[in-house]
Amino acid sequence: MRKFLTFLIPSLIFISLKSVFASEQIVIKADRLNVRDGVWGKKLGKVYEGQQFEVTQEKEDWAKIEYEFGKFGWISLDYARPALEVEEVKNVSLSQFCAKVDKELKKLGWKDISCNSDDWQSNWYSEKGQPLIYKVFGEESSTHTTFLVCSVHSDEETTYHCFRFMELLRSNPELIQQRLVLIPLLNPDGFFSHPRTRTNANGVDLNRNLPTKDWATLAHRQWKWSYQQNPRYNPGKAAGSEKENQFLVSLILKYKPDKIVSLHSPLDFIDLDYMDKREGDKELLAVRKRAWFQAKSFAEQSGTRFRDYRTFPGSLGRFGDEWKIPIYTLELPEKPGSKASNEFERFKSAMLELFNTNLSTQPTALNNKQDKDQLL
Repeated sequence: MRKFLTFLIPSLIFISLKSVFASEQIVIKADRLNVRDGVWGKKLGKVYEGQQFEVTQEKEDWAKIEYEFGKFGWISLDYARPALEVEEVKNVSLSQFCAKVDKELKKLGWKDISCNSDDWQSNWYSEKGQPLIYKVFGEESSTHTTFLVCSVHSDEETTYHCFRFMELLRSNPELIQQRLVLIPLLNPDGFFSHPRTRTNANGVDLNRNLPTKDWATLAHRQWKWSYQQNPRYNPGKAAGSEKENQFLVSLILKYKPDKIVSLHSPLDFIDLDYMDKREGDKELLAVRKRAWFQAKSFAEQSGTRFRDYRTFPGSLGRFGDEWKIPIYTLELPEKPGSKASNEFERFKSAMLELFNTNLSTQPTALNNKQDKDQLL
């Protein structure tokens, strides 16, 4: 039986690959790998280096995965590794982490929020050993899930809104009618840096590092030609190489969200990334219509702009597009700073409506010709 070496502090142990793969998630090691309809069966498609999948079944050193939205096939485990191959050094406890977060929140003048260690779940760690935390609201059995992700780029200081929603929903859990997964600090190492940074501890832009199909061919090329290799936009050494993104993808695979809301600043708009508007079956196009009108309603309700912003190799928008998950990017008008509370109140109602919207059941009436032309 094949084995891999896992380093633990302070000793070395061996873990069977099969015991890891059977109920865990895997990452593709090969540049590209065929997906087949069975063990050495007919080719169905391809997966690419850095992409992460949940194993739904295992047979003869092969694994069955959902390689595209609603499509399942088999891959050889010779060309995959466990997503969590090396045990992280857990050098920061959750209570220590929250005490450290609270100190930073006070520096930012945010005295109305705090990080209570009892609120959060965590089983992943950043490069510097900081807990990667999340909280689930609503019914665990719910089939409709929204993600709210803050502090992808920690210098944009969006984490205030996630912690305010934590405070609000802890006291008023009935406000969530579906299921909400709250991720307040995706990039804690960047948040604790002085000054705070866009990139993580490895100097990687997490919003250019997700395992999209075009990462290997386009990510570094675009970084070179569009950004002149500006280190703020470094896509990393491999698709999905960063622990923070492996954590995010693992939660996406676990909870299978209907939509993801990602907070940034300071461009002041809401953007929707979901499918090319001229492709897909009728059901997916219907979801796109509903998602589009929800974004338009959000913009009108909150007084922000609704615009169509491009995606990039390795970005959350492109990753969601591949997996048919609508991605709403809310760009706050500026770094929250002392105005954070006012901004939260401005967006609160529209955000709660977005969290509770079931895109599979919302009405799809087209309001006017201008809307129809823009959508179709």
